[in-house]
Amino acid sequence: PEVREIIGDGSELKIQKPRRKQGKNYSGKSKRHAKKTVFIVNQKDGLILGRTRLRPGSVHDKRVLGEDPMHGRLNKRPDILKRADSAWTGEDQERGWLVNRRGRRGHPLTRRDRKHNKALSKIRIGVEHAIRRVKIFRRLAETVVIRAEGQLEAALDAAVNLVNFKILVRA
Repeated sequence: PEVREIIGDGSELKIQKPRRKQGKNYSGKSKRHAKKTVFIVNQKDGLILGRTRLRPGSVHDKRVLGEDPMHGRLNKRPDILKRADSAWTGEDQERGWLVNRRGRRGHPLTRRDRKHNKALSKIRIGVEHAIRRVKIFRRLAETVVIRAEGQLEAALDAAVNLVNFKILVRA
């Protein structure tokens, strides 16, 4: 399909407490051990176009995408409009990134900025729905008990492929 606009968002998968190096996988955001990935979704039809490899839960969403080869490929395509939440503040608008605006202490958002953020959020909800469609698979919805190297990546890829298949069959 023709891709003109994509939406990106990070997601955490709950995992069992690791036997070693527990701090690396601990996410202060969700107060539990987790793995993170960033999903890239086609805005038009909700297809999941890609995801980053799994990273420890302590890594910030922007860093998960920034250190993945997918980020370089996305930045080479300024013709594609890329939408993301405020975690991606600082991404270059010249490369097609549209990010929520943030207020600062003593400098609240203007009415225009709040209106812009609301319009962007209405579009960004598509990626949240795509993540939900992946996480309804029981293997990924609850605490993931897969510890074998590469097996969690394979289970996540299988879920993404099933979600995309379901969307394509219904279209």
